[in-house]
Amino acid sequence: GVILPSKLSFSTGGRVIMELFEGRCRVTLKGETAAKEYTGGTSFKVAGDSAFDIEVIEALHYVCHFG
Repeated sequence: GVILPSKLSFSTGGRVIMELFEGRCRVTLKGETAAKEYTGGTSFKVAGDSAFDIEVIEALHYVCHFG
């Protein structure tokens, strides 16, 4: 998928791995106060039944892996 520059919030039912191919974003996982920056070639994990806020700085090309 692709996310254009924006600030969004997502909820998860199951565990998610976001694999980033291009772009740049800042992610704040549920229960955390500080955002972490991620770029193409990296990934981040989100626990099941959780949520995260994402600020996309440069158009983000990604694949979500569920489970």
